[in-house]
Amino acid sequence: MELKQKVPASKAAEVLGAVALLLWRVWDIALASLWRDWVTLLALYWIFSVFAEGKKVWSSVTVLLMAALMLLYGWGQFPHLLALLGFSG
Repeated sequence: MELKQKVPASKAAEVLGAVALLLWRVWDIALASLWRDWVTLLALYWIFSVFAEGKKVWSSVTVLLMAALMLLYGWGQFPHLLALLGFSG
């Protein structure tokens, strides 16, 4: 692999878009809660997808990310579900 290969403008634009999202989230929310921010996770996945195009690990990372997003959603919504069903203390 040559380190000085030309990067297509479309890939550079995609990475810059994802980095802009990451910088916005770092500016907007506390660093301690960045790991559970779905926009941050998707921006990191976006960067990964640009560089891992056609790699064997692609499907494993996609399944892992989707499971993590589902768990984060459930964790955030579970207290609201309990309150709706009348189980909150």
